[in-house]
Order: sequence, then structure tokens, then C-alpha cells
Amino acid sequence: MDRLGHRFDDAALLELALTHRSWSAEHSGSSSNERLEFLGDAVLGLVVTQRLYSRFGEWSEGDLAKTRASLVNSAMLAVVGRSIGLGDLLRLGRGEVASGGREKSSILADAIEAVIGAVYLDGGIGAADNAVGRLLGSRIDAAARAPGHADFKTRLQELAARLGFAPPVYEVTTSGPPHDTMFEARVHAGTASGIGRGSSKKDAEQHAAEIAYATLAPEAQRPVSAANKSGQSEAQRPVSAANKRSEQERAIRGPAARERSKKERAHRVRPCCGGQVMSTSRSNRGLAFELPEVETIRRDLEREIIGRKVKTAEASSMKCLRRYHTRKAFTSQLEGAKITDVRRVGLYLMIELSTEMQLVLSLGSSGSPRRNANKHPRVAGTEVVISFTQYGQLRFVDPEGTGQLFVVPCDDFSTALPDVAELGLDPVAKPISWTEMGRLLLQRDTKLKTLITDDTFVVGIGDIYADEILFEAGVRFDRIANTLSTQEIRRLHRALVGTMHDAMKYRGTSVPARPFVDPFGQPGSYAGHLKVWGRHGALSERSRTPIKRTKFRGSWTYYCDTQV
Repeated sequence: MDRLGHRFDDAALLELALTHRSWSAEHSGSSSNERLEFLGDAVLGLVVTQRLYSRFGEWSEGDLAKTRASLVNSAMLAVVGRSIGLGDLLRLGRGEVASGGREKSSILADAIEAVIGAVYLDGGIGAADNAVGRLLGSRIDAAARAPGHADFKTRLQELAARLGFAPPVYEVTTSGPPHDTMFEARVHAGTASGIGRGSSKKDAEQHAAEIAYATLAPEAQRPVSAANKSGQSEAQRPVSAANKRSEQERAIRGPAARERSKKERAHRVRPCCGGQVMSTSRSNRGLAFELPEVETIRRDLEREIIGRKVKTAEASSMKCLRRYHTRKAFTSQLEGAKITDVRRVGLYLMIELSTEMQLVLSLGSSGSPRRNANKHPRVAGTEVVISFTQYGQLRFVDPEGTGQLFVVPCDDFSTALPDVAELGLDPVAKPISWTEMGRLLLQRDTKLKTLITDDTFVVGIGDIYADEILFEAGVRFDRIANTLSTQEIRRLHRALVGTMHDAMKYRGTSVPARPFVDPFGQPGSYAGHLKVWGRHGALSERSRTPIKRTKFRGSWTYYCDTQV
């Protein structure tokens, strides 16, 4: 582990940090790295927070939090793990090795945290700070370019387009031994060039782009007359990147595309990197899919497609590709890539690729990933088909066009999805104790249903599960959160966690207002276990009185008189 810059006095700590629970399960009496992972998560958060706080004294709390979230997340840690060859060092069970565990992002990210925890125990906070600096230092340096700004490769490309130059061209060379490879990138963009070095290809290209951007930027400040002297006509004068894209779209895509763009703008909730994403508030979503449905899909896809290589990708229309101007721009980012992991962040599905990019699926209220054989007939609404070199296809079916697909860098998805930084607790991926949940509840002067359907408080709960959770907890939808007693908080926590896991056990909820099927086309069966939602007039199993309903924030809420 030369990349850490730490020599362990207690080698057993490093060995433990590299031991996955699958190894422990096959070797009786051995421990796994889960406790070290817990410790390392806290140490990593502290070190990164301290570095950002000390270095960027002018930043607001919000900027600091967003930047920390972009640095301390499983996608970033997995990229770091791959860059130091951590997967080859892990102790994994035979089954995990066979399923590609050495490349799984979740395993790599957990191991990075465990290693940091081990360094802390072995050498103290100073050693941990040094290790984090070596692992994330260049990425923390990149944060100095100000949170929310595009990376320099993107900025250089946009600047070159504004000035009428061809896209930047990068040349990358390597040097050094395999365990300590250094990359050197050269970029040429118009009249500018730059050379950058780094421990990864991406870092080297970013540094080169930064130098070229600094050289080229003054040209964008020249007065129009200077541009005319160089032979540019009025129509060739530099325009903003946004205006240029708009003009290109009007010229190329035609009247039908312009009409579709109008409709998309009417439905836009929150713009992001030139596209649109789902809002973190659920009030305008209708019956969108909720956490149990999305997690069911994630688990199925994790078993089905990790390790598969994309042979071809095709899109039947632009309906779900609203961030792109052409279908080819989307499909070319997938072809030839190998799938390394499937994650969930809030209600986004993240399919990680061997190219250090990830395919993001936002399902909306009608999107459905399907696993099909190549010759299986395509159903109506099939928007995207991804064919693998072996074992069939992954299709995205979306008859209403409420979903989206797009590709973003693994280590920069928070820029493309700014609402991710605002997500609240995740009762499945990262459950918290009832005492911690109680602390959060007692800080909020908000009605309970409004609060638990807000993704900035807890992710993935909509109308259906909110009514079920509140019924199980015995509290009303319009009860103010900070009036709950200790016992009510415990019941609410138990109901929230229990309802989520029960719904996943039955593979989600499919109702006429929002039909849901898994990747194999089978409907979720939790609807038969709903106790209040959609059962207006039926007898409550708790009070034996009719279940009531009332309009709340524009939709029906179902409840029982026993809820207080």
C-alpha cells in the first residue's frame, strides 16, 4: 500500500481492513472489515471537512457541504480504490470473486473507508490525514475551482466552441512502474496548448485543460471589432455556449423537435447541466415509483448485468434523452463499456461502467428497465435497447416518457445531479437509529406527511407508503413533527423501516394508478398487503371502523380514526 504513504506497525489492522464479510463467512472465526469501515467513514469525513474548512475560508456552509459530498461518496471512493489497485488486494469469498467482486464499486468504496480507519488506529489522525491527502489530494485541489463550476475539460471545450475552434484534442502518455503509474496529458485547443500530470488519466487531462483554458480565455474577451479584423463576419462573432446550442438545435432539429422542447420546458422542475431532473419534492410527481420499487430493480439488475459488456445501444426516440441533441451522442457513451456495478442514490439508479462513467436512470412514474432475450418481442414504449455481447439485452420501457437516461462521470455525478447533495436519510442504504431520527423530527415544525414525503428529509417515500407508515405508527398525517412523544418517535421509526423492508420482500407495489413491474415483467405484490391506502370505506383492521380519506396537498390521504 505504497500509495497511502503509511507503513503499518500492526500489519493485522491492514489485513482486517482488506477482509470482506464474504471471506469471513467462509472462514469460521475470522472478522470482517465492517467495523473499520464504520470508523473510517467518520475519520474520512472529519479529515476532508477540516481540509476544506481550513483552505476555503470564504466559502459558505452550503458550498462546503456540497463539495464534501462530491468528495466523500461511494462513487468517488470506488474510483480511488481502482486507481490504487485495491481490488486485487481484497480478501473475498469464492462466490464474491466469481461474481466480479473485485470490481464492485460498493466493495471498493467500503474497503477504502476501512483502510483509512486502519491507518487512523495504527498511526493516529496525522497518519490518516496524510493518507487521505494522497488518495484525494488532487480532487480536493480541483475543488478550489469553486463548487458548482464545470470542470476545466468541459470549460475548455465550451470556450473553444465559442471561439469557433475544433474540439480540444488530448494525447496521454504514461511512465513509472505499474503500481505507481504517472500520466502526462497534452491538449491542443485552437491557438492554445497545455501539459498536465497526475496519478490518473483524468487528473492529468484536467490539469492540462486548466493550463490551456487560462491561455485561451483572454481571446474570449477581445472586442467584436478585433474579431471582425481577423475575418469573422457578423454571424461568426462569439456567442454564449447556451445561445450557440440553442441556435444549433433550432437549425438542426426542426419544428417537431422545437415543439417537443416547449413541452419539456413546461414540465421542467429543476434544470441541471442543460437537462432536467426530478425535483426533491414529491408534491408534483403524482404517483412516482418509490424506494421499494427502485431498490427491487437495483437488486435484480445487480445480479443480472454486472460483468456484462455492451455490444450495441439504440434509442427509438429522444423522449427519454432530453439532455442530448442526438441519439448517437447517448448511445456512443455506452458501446464497448463493461458494467461494473449497479447502485442507487435516492431514486436514481446508477449503472457504473468500466469507462469511469455511469448510466443514470430516472424512472419517473412510468419508466421500467427490462431484462430480455434478444429475440423477445419489444413491447410498446420501448425507448432504449442495450445489447450485451452475451446473455441478452437491457431495455428501458417508458410509455409515458416521464423517465430519463443520461451518462455522467463516476466521480462528478453530484455536478450533474445537484439535488443529490440535498437528499435526506435513506432507511435502506444507510438506516439510522430511532434516537437520531427523533432528533431530526423534533427540529421540524412541519406536518408529518409533508415531512416524510420530502426527499430532503427521507428519500423514496410517496403517498402510498407514507399513509401505510403513519397508520402503522398510529399518528395522523397532519400531526406536527416536533409534537411527537418519545414513544411515538420509536413507533414511527419502526413503522418506516418495517414498511420499507416488507414492501421490498413483496417486490414493490403495483396499483392501477401506478402499475409497477420488475425487470422480468412481473408485478410487485405488496398491494395485497396495504392496510389503508386506496381502501376508503373498508374496515380498519385496528378499529373495525371505515377507513377515511381526505385531500391533502392535492392528493388523497387515507387514515383511520385511531391515528392521533
